[in-house]
Amino acid sequence: MKLDFESARQRLISYNTGFYRGHPNLDLDARGYKLFAGGLPDEPEALVEMIRFVGEDYGGAQKRFLNGQEFRQVSEDIARNFSASPGLARASQLIKSVDPIETIIPPESVVADLFRPFRTDKHWPVWASKFLHFLRPDTFPILDSRAESALDLRRRTPYDRYYVEFMSKFRETMRDNKDTLASLHSLEDFVSPHIVKVLDKILYVTVEQNQ
Repeated sequence: MKLDFESARQRLISYNTGFYRGHPNLDLDARGYKLFAGGLPDEPEALVEMIRFVGEDYGGAQKRFLNGQEFRQVSEDIARNFSASPGLARASQLIKSVDPIETIIPPESVVADLFRPFRTDKHWPVWASKFLHFLRPDTFPILDSRAESALDLRRRTPYDRYYVEFMSKFRETMRDNKDTLASLHSLEDFVSPHIVKVLDKILYVTVEQNQ
């Protein structure tokens, strides 16, 4: 997938000036990166709030799929799962140890471990990917239906295996447009923490504008 510079620039501007559920996109992004700046916390309440923010405020899941539960309830379940498997210390070590996406895609076993806490009564792969993105924006792209459509992918199970495929296609697109993405990253005054987020924005708006 080759990006046209001017078209990609306009899509980036569209995202940066856009809103999600009444909140400016850039404000939500900034809140997330600030909230996750310290990595996974030891304090259970802080972890629940991080999970809830991604699920509810950042669109990690739609309320209609929560089977009557509140976001906080599901977030508490996910937080407990982190403590059980892989365990917070192990999850933190895995997240810190993976290389940036430009270097290598994490093994499926690592993705499976990090996705596991997001299996409650349902599987939440989008919620998981957004959570991981805020922890490592240089490594984990956001799994989103718009990005999938733009990359000509269709979601399937098992989700951890599919996310590795998604990451591979995402990295391929990054490599095919390395100079363009680097220039766009600079032009937006480095509002995005990494070119992973730059491409995420472009793919998100690509589908929106084509609808």
